[in-house]
Amino acid sequence: MYEGPPDLGEPRRLRQRRQVPSAVVRTVVGAVGRVLITVGLLILLFVAYQLWGTAIWEARAQSDLEDKFDRELARAEPEPTATTPRPTPVPPPAGDPIGVIRIDKIGVDKVVVEGTTVPDLRNGPGHYEGSPLPGQLGNAAIAGHRTTYGAPFENLDQLEERDRISIQTVTGTWEYELTR
Repeated sequence: MYEGPPDLGEPRRLRQRRQVPSAVVRTVVGAVGRVLITVGLLILLFVAYQLWGTAIWEARAQSDLEDKFDRELARAEPEPTATTPRPTPVPPPAGDPIGVIRIDKIGVDKVVVEGTTVPDLRNGPGHYEGSPLPGQLGNAAIAGHRTTYGAPFENLDQLEERDRISIQTVTGTWEYELTR
């Protein structure tokens, strides 16, 4: 007959699980919860700033640029006649206005600045340095935001062939027609 394990003279010990006091668990879970809620609110505030705060920034910059462009228009020479040659315009310094772009179909009426750096595009659409100015031979290239900083080109995808784009500069108003 089997009598079990031999008695070694030591009492049998059971492992006891160490229990974490419930107050500590509640404190840790509460702290983690507060941190996650704070991070979530900060992310929400950042998104709100990106969508609406940058639009306020751009609107203020556009107002200043519009005033500056109006002063340049007032100083501009009158339109040359058919017998007077039109002088080739010199691009303004980066960040200065070159004209006003209007696209009635999508509600665009913005002052365009020279340059496409981040600070330039925060103020509105920007003309690529080195590309022809509006009214010159070639393609005038203009960039702008679609979601932030006033989103001037948010609905650009709604344009179709034959839609009109107008750009007023100190040398005149130039009408473009979308071909593709």
